[in-house]
Amino acid sequence: MAEFSVTLQNPYLFDLEIDSLALSTSGLRFEPRPIRATVPPGSFHTVRIGGVALEAGTLSVRGVRVTLPCALEREFLLPVWTDEDEAARSKRESVEATRERVKRIGLEARRRAGDEQVDETARPLRFLQCAVVPAQPSLRIVATSLTHGALMLYDGEVTTFEITLENVGERPADWLDLSFADSHTSAARARLREGEMTASEAFELEHLLQHRPVFVWLAPDLPMRIEAGARATLTVECFGKVGWCVLSD
Repeated sequence: MAEFSVTLQNPYLFDLEIDSLALSTSGLRFEPRPIRATVPPGSFHTVRIGGVALEAGTLSVRGVRVTLPCALEREFLLPVWTDEDEAARSKRESVEATRERVKRIGLEARRRAGDEQVDETARPLRFLQCAVVPAQPSLRIVATSLTHGALMLYDGEVTTFEITLENVGERPADWLDLSFADSHTSAARARLREGEMTASEAFELEHLLQHRPVFVWLAPDLPMRIEAGARATLTVECFGKVGWCVLSD
């Protein structure tokens, strides 16, 4: 599901009821998800609408399709204007507002009107372009073996805990890697980057980081593969150190 924010304006003095509001796209097969909306009188109202791309490629978002009560569906185009386009529009509006209106008759008037119409239709409209990549596996954590999501250890104590992942995507996950960040490891690496320790202190600190890390993923020997809709349990070993706390995982 891809979602976009659309801002609507109601210039009237009454609520504007919208029976159906959906994205208008081109380039790829796209399944819009229409919504209903009510825009308060004399206000701007932002809503989120979306849909699902059914193939990979480049998706062009042209605008929105709106259906009011007892009315036909209408498409509203929302082109993307560059700085050059904005400058050209401002210049054109300024010229049209200040130039003197000259009345033309006969063939000259027809030719002039035809030229202006051709110039307007010749300008290509640019729309929002989105790159749609092929379907990817999507993993989420559904459970852990930690009590209340917390863990307390003594200095030097070693324990393990489990993390259960679920593949909520439509493709299998055939590669998995875990990385952890904690206060002790981050502080030790910062001290090593400063380079103000003696050689023996630096060697001891590097040895602890390499051989006694806070977290170690006890990964299986075989490559892990999580099929779509399936679950897998990971085992992580934790080594307690004084003053240690988790920053992120």
